[in-house]
Amino acid sequence: MLVALRRQTQMMKKNIYVVLFVLLYFLFPISLKAKTNTLIHFKESLDSIFDALQTKNYNDIKSLFASNAKIINFPSGQNDVIIPQLLNVLPIPSAYVLNNVEVEDDNTLIKVDYVVNKKKMTGSFIFGKDHKIIYCDMVSDEKSFSKKLSTIKAVPNGFRTNFLMDNKLIYVKAILNGKEELFLLDSGYSDMILNSDKMDKRDLNFSNSSLYGVGGKGHPVETTRINIFNWGGRIKKCNCEVKAAPLSYLNKDNIELAGIIGYDMIKNSQLTFDYSKYVLKVDFHKDSDKEISENGNLVMKIPFKLKGHLPVFPVEIDGKTYNMGLDTGATTNLMNSKYLSNLNSSLYDMGENKVKGFNGVVHLKKGKISETKIGNISFNEMNYSFNSEVSKQYNVDGVLGYEFLKKYITVVDYKSNEIRLYEGK
Repeated sequence: MLVALRRQTQMMKKNIYVVLFVLLYFLFPISLKAKTNTLIHFKESLDSIFDALQTKNYNDIKSLFASNAKIINFPSGQNDVIIPQLLNVLPIPSAYVLNNVEVEDDNTLIKVDYVVNKKKMTGSFIFGKDHKIIYCDMVSDEKSFSKKLSTIKAVPNGFRTNFLMDNKLIYVKAILNGKEELFLLDSGYSDMILNSDKMDKRDLNFSNSSLYGVGGKGHPVETTRINIFNWGGRIKKCNCEVKAAPLSYLNKDNIELAGIIGYDMIKNSQLTFDYSKYVLKVDFHKDSDKEISENGNLVMKIPFKLKGHLPVFPVEIDGKTYNMGLDTGATTNLMNSKYLSNLNSSLYDMGENKVKGFNGVVHLKKGKISETKIGNISFNEMNYSFNSEVSKQYNVDGVLGYEFLKKYITVVDYKSNEIRLYEGK
């Protein structure tokens, strides 16, 4: 009986709030009605939010927020990161009541009062012209919640940088020990590697590890310590030991290369390659709406699995499927030479390719493959080189690099295990 009475009371409260919204709607002038469309719609959104504060289920309210929404004082556009954490730290409130409605241009500010532990609190919501929430602040004026809010962790904002190209390799600038230096971006290497040719030999230490290039031969590496590495103000290494190897063969235009940025430095990010503009974007969370607005229509998503530090996905050539890895430092696509006999009908323009590496120049067979199919997209006339060591080094059938990356605006999302291709604008 008590339960039924409680439910009836709650229903009466909800009906009262609906009536209040309707009365306010008709009391406001016509111009306000036109701009807000209907306060009933906003109430439905607010109902869902207060329900989610009880269920702690973000998916129930995810669609209510604009992709670039500002949540309290956290960075914009991090709904998927911030809101689930916020739901978990906020206490369960009582039902809310409308406090105030203000309209300015296409935006509607709604303030509501609610009670937590017998204490009255105020929440603020701004709805945009599409009725999505662009700003939400439930507790920032309450000092008692500051400690809980401090536990919420946002991801850093991304950055964009222009890159230089030489021999189909990507060079970027970063700060090493307080000085701007030139680095090669190459996810084919697992770690950061500094150029030992550029260093005082007294700063180098013996190491038992080796690096392997295209030729398959190992080259011994040394180690050294760095004070600070800073790329874009977001990717950093401080007071640590890194690998060092002779990299002068990669110098660009008489500028000494400082080192290589490998997979370990980018594994928590997503990289967007735009070869038409020589622009590289580094982001730390996925924002589909932003990607489409900047890069044009989405052409395809390619899910991948990580093998070591390489994204690996299936590729079809001449009706056969091969597991290929993605290497941002591969100047040409590489494939195991044992598959040459399978490619007779699609391989043409054969020749020899000279590739410089740790152990000097390596001579490889090369050719064009008429069609490489990935998902429902055909990549025509891509250049390939053939080497028997590629499978040993990476445990894959081959590697795609520049020839693949240049075709579209390509997003390599290491956190979502997904490659996204955009047609550009």
